[in-house]
Amino acid sequence: MAAYGCGLTWAPQAFSLSARLTVGIRRPDEKITRAARRADRDALLRRPVEMAWLSEHHDEFLAVMAGLVGEADRYRLEDADREWVDQLAIDAHDDDLRPATMVILGLAVAELRTAPAVLGLGNGRPFAVHTLLARADRLRGQFAEVGRKDSVTTIRPAAPEARIGVR
Repeated sequence: MAAYGCGLTWAPQAFSLSARLTVGIRRPDEKITRAARRADRDALLRRPVEMAWLSEHHDEFLAVMAGLVGEADRYRLEDADREWVDQLAIDAHDDDLRPATMVILGLAVAELRTAPAVLGLGNGRPFAVHTLLARADRLRGQFAEVGRKDSVTTIRPAAPEARIGVR
């Protein structure tokens, strides 16, 4: 057992199998860690495709973002009710479009859609704000399809012969 100046001691037997089971320390679940690694790998593979999509739809995306900010101003959303709309405005101003911006877009759409002034418009006819919200939903749906398409291929490890140079 070793003692440290901070008052802690370390005993090798504390990490024995029986000690870990008693304390509740267990090995990580292989299925969970494998799934997490697969999700990370898939995200890395999707990233270039998503960035290319954002670049391709850059102008439309900025127009929707500006429209949401304009509608929030028009309906006089309070500062507390437009946190995500304002974050979207910052991203648009900085021209910082990333896949995470789509999440912010969804939150900003929800803020505007559930604003009391917009809810009070009724269902009689679609107003400009409803058209804009539908446009934002379409844009988000198109972006979501990018990750589902077969355009994102999985990387498979090389065959054992190729790795060791056997022909």
